[in-house]
Parts: sequence; structure tokens; C-alpha cells
Amino acid sequence: MYPEFIATEIAIRLPMSAQVEKPQNIPDAYRREIIKGARINYVEGDFGCHFSQTFIQRDWTFGIFRFDIKRLQKFHTFNNLAFTGLHFSLKGEVNNLIDRKSKLVFSPGKYGFYYMPAGSMGAFTLNTGSYKGYYLSFSSTYLSYFCHQHPDLQLAYTWLQANNPSSEMLAEFEMPEEMIRILESAFSSSKIGSYNNVYFQHKITDLLLRFLKQLQESVSMQTKMGKFSPTGNILNAAEYLELNFNNPKSMPELARDAGMTLRAFERRFKDVKSVSPKEYIQICRVNEAIGLLQHTRYSMDTIAAHVGFSDRSHMNRIFKRLGKRMPSLYRESGNSDQE
Repeated sequence: MYPEFIATEIAIRLPMSAQVEKPQNIPDAYRREIIKGARINYVEGDFGCHFSQTFIQRDWTFGIFRFDIKRLQKFHTFNNLAFTGLHFSLKGEVNNLIDRKSKLVFSPGKYGFYYMPAGSMGAFTLNTGSYKGYYLSFSSTYLSYFCHQHPDLQLAYTWLQANNPSSEMLAEFEMPEEMIRILESAFSSSKIGSYNNVYFQHKITDLLLRFLKQLQESVSMQTKMGKFSPTGNILNAAEYLELNFNNPKSMPELARDAGMTLRAFERRFKDVKSVSPKEYIQICRVNEAIGLLQHTRYSMDTIAAHVGFSDRSHMNRIFKRLGKRMPSLYRESGNSDQE
């Protein structure tokens, strides 16, 4: 299940050279785009300039951002609050490294659903050129209520819950032309002039519906192919590990086979089996090794290699970690039983 989250803005820390400009000093090219009632942010420096305008309500935040970069520049993001939402990339590719381990890639012409936990820090570098995108953040209450109002999309919502949030893109699709038109009309100052809550709510509903329907189609296809069933897929993964513990697939491969992100797979696996996938592999190896120690005359080194341990000392360490007796004692008990 999702942790509670609220609608919030994307916070970008700009270079020291950046100078915040007053509205009257914003260049005409940007000022013409301003919608009355929006929160405006315009800064410029030797790196170029950054412009954004955002509309914030209790359950959603809708914003547009632009960068015009004159020279290579690194930026940082920081979220005091958890961020969950949709990101729409129209121009320029952005690679955001979150907490130095999770990578969010925003590719032009694509949009996706992603999550960043509270307190997460990001860093991205922009090359010379122009960048433009939109984002839509919403609260957990809003998302839950929205899906409740559209029960035909329950499968998509179940997928989002199964892929418990982590700092990564959970679902990404090509952006249809119609979706681009919706975004650009939402922020067209010539069309709406000033902020209108009903107008924006209609646009947000349209965008979220389109995303969930596209996700629903994708998940339905996965389900028909046997690739998505949150608990069932975990049990299938566990069965696979029981048969292939000596040389299993990588964790990312297992997660893909289960139709989940890596973090979601690891969390879900532990919920179902009470141990992590890696711990489960070690348990399977130890159980097989015990059987071989008790019922065969293979050497310790041969058994260790057969079940997937790097060597005999590695096998001894894992036995100890799992609270088992030393392997040699199982060999002795097996021999005495045979006698």
C-alpha cells in the first residue's frame, strides 16, 4: 500500500549565479505565457534561465517548467515532502539521480508516473539547449478517491499499489498528440487569461484518466500473458528460486518477470515469504546442502559448489548466519543414521 503523500511542488536548487527576477523584469517571451493566479518563478544567470508557473490546490499541484541553458550546468532537487505524480517531457532529456542510487530518466515525447520519498535529494545536469515539461502531483487521498470513482480502472490502481513507491519511474508511455494538446491548452494564457479551478480540474481529470486507461491496457496485457498477479507472481518467483537456487536470475530480471519494479518486488516478496529474495536463495541452498551432507559422500567443497556457494568457507558462514549447526556436524549425523 502507498504511504500517505500530499500534492507538492518540485523544488529545484539553482546555481549561486542565479538571480531571482521580479515579474516586471521577466522577458516578454515568458511574460506572455503567464496566467493570472499562478505562482511564478523566473531566475537567470550565466548558466541561462529557468521559468516555471504552478497552480496549487489541497489535493493537486499542476506546473510547467522551462530551462534555456547557455552552458553545461548541474542542478539539485530536494523534497521536504513525498512527491507522487505524472511527469510530461516535451523537450530535452533529463537524467535525475536520486539519493545517488536511483535514476529517473525523463525522455522527450514521453510521460510517466513516479515517486520520490520525503527528504530525497536529486541531481541532474543539463547541456546547452532548451527544456520544457509539465508535472502533475496529487495526494494519496485524491488518487484513491479518483480510482474509486472509476472502478473499471481498478486493475491499474492495483498495479500501482503492488509497485510500492520508490525513487524511480513506475510506468512510462509515449505521449499521444492529444495529451500534448491538453497540456498546452491548460497553460495557454491567451485561452484562459486567469486561473479557473473548474477548468484546471477538468484538464487534470482528463490527463489522469488517459494515463490510467493506458496503464490499464498495459497491465491487462501483462495479466493475459501471466506476467501480473501481485501475490501469484511472488509465489511463482519463490518456486523458481527453489528450483534454480544454485544459479538464479538476477534480482532485476526476477522483478521484471513479476511485472514489478525491483524495490516493489523485494518488498512484496518479503511480505509474502517473510524473508528477502536473497535470503530465500540462501535458505534453499542450505536446505539442499544439508540433504547432500546427510545422504551422500560428496566432499564439502563439491557440495558447496553444487548448491551455489563460492567455496566451503562461504557455506560455513551462511550456515552460521541462518542459525544452523556447522556442515560437518550434519555429515556426522548422517553417517551415524546410515550405520
